[in-house]
Amino acid sequence: MGLNNIETIRALDSAMKKYNIEYSECDMGELGNCLMWPHEVCWGDEYKKIKLLNLTNKRYVAKEYFNTIKKVKSHTSMDINGKNGAVKIDLRKPIEGLTFDVITNFGTTEHVESSWPKDQYMAFKNIHDMCKVGGIMFHQVPKANNWQGKAAGLRADHCPYYYYEEFFEKLARLNKYEIFLNTSWNHDIGTRIGESWSSILDPSSKRARYECASILIKTSDNNFCSMDEFKTLKIQKPSDINYSETSTSYSYRKF
Repeated sequence: MGLNNIETIRALDSAMKKYNIEYSECDMGELGNCLMWPHEVCWGDEYKKIKLLNLTNKRYVAKEYFNTIKKVKSHTSMDINGKNGAVKIDLRKPIEGLTFDVITNFGTTEHVESSWPKDQYMAFKNIHDMCKVGGIMFHQVPKANNWQGKAAGLRADHCPYYYYEEFFEKLARLNKYEIFLNTSWNHDIGTRIGESWSSILDPSSKRARYECASILIKTSDNNFCSMDEFKTLKIQKPSDINYSETSTSYSYRKF
């Protein structure tokens, strides 16, 4: 998935402002080797800065964006592929010795797969354990019944796990997180038509690419919830995937 819209950045800006975290003083952890879509329509006025970054595989690297433009104190991306400066880390195993003020999960946990619920449990436990008290955890991941096959403009399903807003609601409740944002949005720009994009010309042409967007705040140094508690969270797995239409039932908050 990666980063595909300025609203994601604006949401993070707003959360950091509310919780008094400055980019210049921020140790940021990024799950995955996150890439950014290289289209002006995604980034608005910010594109004049972003377009000066280096292209990697026809996209921009989020690590470079946060280091160069946001000027974070430190940035550590964690990806088993080790690309673009990422530390080789397997999220299915316990991570020790890393702590962050902000942790971003922009389309990574949905790919962490071995066997349910152990794989997802360990990924989210690692996020919890790496986040400092008072820190921000920003999840932007595929919504259930989206990013699957032709309806999403894909040849095959994007990933093995898809999420619901309820997943993050209950995750927050179990772990005493404060919820800053919990919604769904679809920033799909559609397909290219001449010099424009179909969803800009006609919003109804957006493909099935809704994402859950959840910003959670770690409020205490409590242990992560138990495996038995975690497996009660609502998540869409390969065994129960269907291809129904979906839309958000949550109020849409625009940044």
